[in-house]
Amino acid sequence: MTTLVFPLLLIGLADPPKSPPVEELAKERSPRAMVQALTAAIMRGDVKTFRAGFDLSTQKGRATADAMQTLPRFIGGCRRLVEAVEKKYGKPGLEAVDKTLKVPLVGIDEKLVRQSVEKVKVYIAEDGQTALVGDIKVSVGSAIIWGDGKTQLERKDGRWFIAPAEELEAVEQTAALYEALIVSRCKRATELVRESKSLAELQQALEALEKGLTPKPIKTSK
Repeated sequence: MTTLVFPLLLIGLADPPKSPPVEELAKERSPRAMVQALTAAIMRGDVKTFRAGFDLSTQKGRATADAMQTLPRFIGGCRRLVEAVEKKYGKPGLEAVDKTLKVPLVGIDEKLVRQSVEKVKVYIAEDGQTALVGDIKVSVGSAIIWGDGKTQLERKDGRWFIAPAEELEAVEQTAALYEALIVSRCKRATELVRESKSLAELQQALEALEKGLTPKPIKTSK
């Protein structure tokens, strides 16, 4: 499995349709539908559904799922930040967050994702126990966050699973980095949005966050 790299981006996109249960799709002869469901789960920020694509009965499967769940956590956290800013401060708030955190406000092109999903190619081994799924991509801006290369799957106990990462340590290191740089940062920024009393106040707190400082708690009026 390819180590994935994510950009530091705020994401605003409409809720994609919910996917069917991964556990059921994984029992089909081809893993195509399962991978499509996992792609939809990433777009929703649905960690539970995404983890259902891994063999959680093994230590390596759980470790891979723990690392790879940074994908939906990343998108889910950024979505919540964008939603909080839009609700409280509207377009001026989005522009201020974009400028203060120095990140572009972009969305996932769902049309392109659907086209990629529809054209996905599945290569199943002759014994039917392993497969490669290729040509499916979810990109944010110019960066591919899912499907960069081919995803390897394996069949066990009558269903498909995403194969454990071969270079697990590298995947874990990348996930830990982006949990710190993106997921936790989006979470704290969302808290600051909700605590703030004005856009100017929010900007000051976000500037401190951007500089790597700990923003002072925003005082609430008695």
